Amino acid sequence: MVFSQTPWEMFAEGSLKEYRRAYRQSSNAVAPPPLIADLVFCHESPDAAEQLSRTYMSNYFRSIVDHYELFSEHFRDIRGYEFYATSMEMFQAAGIENAVDTYCAIQTWGTPRQILEKLSDRRELLGDFEFNCIVNYGGMPIEQAESSMRLFAQQVLPELQTW
Repeated sequence: MVFSQTPWEMFAEGSLKEYRRAYRQSSNAVAPPPLIADLVFCHESPDAAEQLSRTYMSNYFRSIVDHYELFSEHFRDIRGYEFYATSMEMFQAAGIENAVDTYCAIQTWGTPRQILEKLSDRRELLGDFEFNCIVNYGGMPIEQAESSMRLFAQQVLPELQTW
């Protein structure tokens, strides 16, 4: 499983390519589709979808940065934590606001139609993938999460199941 945290083009050329290569080499078979976990927010209004998703996704991202202390250098020499060390360097170079913008853009949010278009574009780039929805995060009220989840289930999921 991979959490959505890098631009999809980078993921396709980096981690996904390496996963498929390593899987083929170790098992002499085609790798199964990756399981991708996204923050998901679905709303009928494109403006509300953007504003609300950005609020809660930003909150969640900032909590990750704080929790892992990604602006410190303590991951620099720890084997297995290279991703965190690299993230820290990128955040320092780009700034936290750019990192927040990138993180939010990678996630799945919008109207049902916008979400289907985003996931279709991702599928075109990556091939098939399994999709794990994270529907409550970043201080989102449970009513908002439930409304989003129900709309997603009613208007997005039926089409995704045909893919």
